[in-house]
Amino acid sequence: MKKKVEGREKDAGVFEKEFLNSDEAANYLSISKFRLYNLTSSGRLPYMKFFRSNRYRIDDLRKLLMAEPRG
Repeated sequence: MKKKVEGREKDAGVFEKEFLNSDEAANYLSISKFRLYNLTSSGRLPYMKFFRSNRYRIDDLRKLLMAEPRG
C-alpha cells in the first residue's frame, strides 16, 4: 500500500524525510561535518536556513553523490 507523505509517495510505514540537518546530511554522505560545511561555503551543495540550522534536501545530496562517479 502506498501513502503520500510530504509530497512523496512511499510504502506504508516507511517515512522518508525531504530535508536533513547537518549531522544527518554528513552521515548520509559519509563525510565529516567540517567537509559538509566546506561544500556549502564553496557553493557546491545548496542548503536552506531554518532558524539557526542548515537543512539539506535529499535530492541535492544525491545529485552531489552522482556528480562525480568514480570506479
